[in-house]
Amino acid sequence: MTKTNIKQPGKNPGRLTTALIFPATLITVFFICSRVEAAGRFSYQALQKSKTINYGLPSPRVSQKLPKFVPIVESALPEDVRLPRKHLGKWTDSYEETGMTFLEYVTSNPNRPSALRRTIYLVPIGRFSDQKSMAILQKFVSAYFLLPVKILPPTKLDKSFYDPSRKQYDADEILLQLHGEIPADAFVCTAIAREDIFSGRLSSVYGLSYSDLRTSIVSTSRIWQNPEYSKETDEQLRLAKLVVHEICHNLGLSHCAAHSCRMNGTMGLGDLERAPVTLCGSCLKKLQWNIGFDNTRRYRALELALREIDCPREAMVIRTRTLRRIAQSRTITQPRVIMAARNEDENLLDEF
Repeated sequence: MTKTNIKQPGKNPGRLTTALIFPATLITVFFICSRVEAAGRFSYQALQKSKTINYGLPSPRVSQKLPKFVPIVESALPEDVRLPRKHLGKWTDSYEETGMTFLEYVTSNPNRPSALRRTIYLVPIGRFSDQKSMAILQKFVSAYFLLPVKILPPTKLDKSFYDPSRKQYDADEILLQLHGEIPADAFVCTAIAREDIFSGRLSSVYGLSYSDLRTSIVSTSRIWQNPEYSKETDEQLRLAKLVVHEICHNLGLSHCAAHSCRMNGTMGLGDLERAPVTLCGSCLKKLQWNIGFDNTRRYRALELALREIDCPREAMVIRTRTLRRIAQSRTITQPRVIMAARNEDENLLDEF
């Protein structure tokens, strides 16, 4: 063997480079595969968790990719009535809304009552001075949310809020002023006005709410515009519907696009008359999570409030829901608990 045939170490860089690249490639492929597997496992767990929370519905990220005209449906009650997609009313013809899932609502950090702020305040503003309507409204709102409701002294409207060209008051300015005057223990403050109001480019609005300011306003100008052709009962019910609708907005609830519900959008008396007093199952679940009330007790109080307004048809709807809920609770509850609570339930229902 000659000296020229002896291969010195480091004299062949090609073979050395190949020997180093091969294990590095294996390590890289192993790392990528492990990351893909971990990402897939995490995505699957996240999807299963979202399905559990949303009761089998797609997660909010998936629901955002749906077309605008597809409403989100979840937690429906047996008595819920699905909304048709077209030819329902002025609001649905003008706006396409999908609603909000329960998970989206919880993660939106809505306003919730606390130990220091639990009272809903109603304040007559401007020319509104109907004390009878305020007293009826106080009982109805208290039954609807099962929270204490108080009435503040009347407040005057600032003349600077009036637009002479429109002959209306600026609702946005009113809510900003109202926010600076609400009591310290106020959870929500709602103003009742007789004057016609507008907001931004909208020519007129029935009501407006600011969830971040915890204030809202409702105008009776257009719902009481023909008193000679409208019963007093209809006027009281319209006002009650509008007030609870705006307060629900203060609590973070969006418009409901799936069922006939109190949270349906309103752009006319037809929309207001068509929408029921009650909430659908999805919106009721959000409200119950927010406040934490007992729904059977709420139904009982709401039926009494509707009978006081002289609305027997709406009161009968609430009574039916109360009886159905009691029957369901007796079906899933242990027999001993049923026997202990049966007399109490029957005595409370006898009050109606």
